[in-house]
Amino acid sequence: MTKIVLELGINHFGNISEAKKYINFFFKSNFELLTFQVQSKEFYKKFEKKIDFKLPLGFYKETLNKAKKYKKKLGLAILDIDTAKELDSVNFDFYKLLSSAINKKEIIAYLNKKKKPIFISTGLSKLHEIKKSFNQFHNKKNITLLHTNFSYDPKDLNLSRINLLRKVFKTKVGYGHHFSNISPIIYSVFFNPDFVFAYIKKN
Repeated sequence: MTKIVLELGINHFGNISEAKKYINFFFKSNFELLTFQVQSKEFYKKFEKKIDFKLPLGFYKETLNKAKKYKKKLGLAILDIDTAKELDSVNFDFYKLLSSAINKKEIIAYLNKKKKPIFISTGLSKLHEIKKSFNQFHNKKNITLLHTNFSYDPKDLNLSRINLLRKVFKTKVGYGHHFSNISPIIYSVFFNPDFVFAYIKKN
């Protein structure tokens, strides 16, 4: 059965009150999984004078403790070793490797040490790039590949790649939803993804 993973991303803009609105929705919902996202130091430097996209360490710890009471799980999407290490003391339930970091050795080594379920966003990566990343992970049973297409044009969905990834890598495969409507999620069901990642957005 396909599991839905809500992605908070950085929609909170570093504002704790905004982040709590999303989190409270998650806790009250029937969804069991949610990811936060941390960007690179370079990304934060671009905005530090206008917007601080970072949430404080204490917020993550508090939210994770609360999630356990609701029997829900929180994950962290990462692409930068330095920003990941800033949250190293937070015991996230799972991790997502963003596609732009699919073959960053430091990040992969960091995730191997965590010994947690790992979701690898494949993005626009070629098959040989995905193989290179996949083979660097020690416990293949912990790995789920995510077919993610960043185009907003329905003709670019290429959902059949879910089956291709499953055939080539003999592992769980999910779908990362980046479209402005939910139709692709419905279409993806025909390819039996193990997980569907969907961003939470305000109307």
